[in-house]
Amino acid sequence: FLVALKWMVSRRGRDYLDSDDHASSTLAEDETAVNFVRATTPRSAGLFAGWLGLVVFYFGLEQGLIKLGASTGEALPLSFLPSPSSPSPLYSLGWGKVIAIAFSWIVGFASTFAEPALAALALKAETMSSSFSRSSLLLSVSVGVGSGIAMGVARLLFQLNLFYILVFGK
Repeated sequence: FLVALKWMVSRRGRDYLDSDDHASSTLAEDETAVNFVRATTPRSAGLFAGWLGLVVFYFGLEQGLIKLGASTGEALPLSFLPSPSSPSPLYSLGWGKVIAIAFSWIVGFASTFAEPALAALALKAETMSSSFSRSSLLLSVSVGVGSGIAMGVARLLFQLNLFYILVFGK
């Protein structure tokens, strides 16, 4: 934005914007403007813009998704475990554990299925090989990740030994 503003207030930019024929400008004139912006923009401006974008992204995560995950992580066990604030849970202990495992599988499946990098990889594998279809690769990886997360939650809820899950879980 600052680079575009700098170009607009420069003499060449004012002449370009004041003329009526900039709507029908040629490709060479547009390339001249792009080259002007590239030549006058220091690399530090790009680094600063990238850093600022990461700061805003992290702030959004901190204010939105991290608080949402923390509140979900606190509320889900309270639905089936007694606590001082609610001595009567919503579900029995058995149903609560099933709900927690199912919820973890759904979250793992959905987050993996929506991953853009995995979709790009699946598309590349489909174009390079005739034996892979994009949907089968997406589904198999998503089911695997969801199952792995569900097994981890089950291990925590039922105090299962990791050795038995890894050796006999094949």
